[in-house]
Amino acid sequence: MKNVIAAAVFSISAFLGSSVKADTLPPGAVRFSVLDPVVVDIPEGGVLVITDIIALAQCVLRDSTEAKINVPAGTSAHLQTGVAFYTQLNPAPFCAGTLTGYWMDL
Repeated sequence: MKNVIAAAVFSISAFLGSSVKADTLPPGAVRFSVLDPVVVDIPEGGVLVITDIIALAQCVLRDSTEAKINVPAGTSAHLQTGVAFYTQLNPAPFCAGTLTGYWMDL
């Protein structure tokens, strides 16, 4: 019985340890979450990284004019390493949902 309990505790701690590492931000990064994205100009030397999207309506996100993310309505996306925007986060009209990620200077 002790072995079963020890194995369960080990599995839970291994799972929690890996999930904490997955959410670790780079040094100097600031986490953000925004409902219904708007155009955001990114200053020179900065980067905005989108890591998660919950799309209520189809959501196409562009870096200036280059389409980088397209998430269908009613779905979500967890972008494991994130998608970086260097010039301008420019959502398509009627893009609705929640974006999370982080902002940092390069």
